[in-house]
Amino acid sequence: MENVEENLADVLIGLHEQGGHLSRNSIKAVIFDMFTAGTGTLSSTLSWGMSELMRNPRMMTKLQNEIREAFHGKVTIAEEDIQATNLPYL
Repeated sequence: MENVEENLADVLIGLHEQGGHLSRNSIKAVIFDMFTAGTGTLSSTLSWGMSELMRNPRMMTKLQNEIREAFHGKVTIAEEDIQATNLPYL
């Protein structure tokens, strides 16, 4: 017997094929939920953070100045740029 690794989709389809109580639509729903699980929390967190900055203009200005000073007018900032830069206020 081969040592084959199964992923979530393999397990769910296997249960379905063995006569389990999972329909194909249920399997699709589970996989969809796994892919989209973090999007709601991420967008909520970003919205909250932005609204707090708008409510506190001094904090927003301080953060903007820190970013502008660190990146010297750079138009596009990659994640690696942020990790390689000292941004204590952010």
